[in-house]
Amino acid sequence: PPPLFFFNYPASTDFFFISLHDALPISCEWYQKAANQGHATAQYNLGFMHENGLGVPKNLSEARKWYQKAADQGDPMAQAKVRQLNLREVDK
Repeated sequence: PPPLFFFNYPASTDFFFISLHDALPISCEWYQKAANQGHATAQYNLGFMHENGLGVPKNLSEARKWYQKAADQGDPMAQAKVRQLNLREVDK
């Protein structure tokens, strides 16, 4: 079974659980909105989700696009991912 996240809102005594499987598409939607506005961390995270098929179908070309956008803004992790994907493509 997928892992569960536990949320407790301090102003309430209500508790609820949401599975990671259910949360990923929602996260992806918000990352997409932020990435479209040029937020480098969101662009990196969106690339990661596309690379690994988290909340979206696995798509390396879409992952590369978002990593590149973040890399162009100087994100070092995104720059490393772009290099990694380029090496993966050369090895084929």
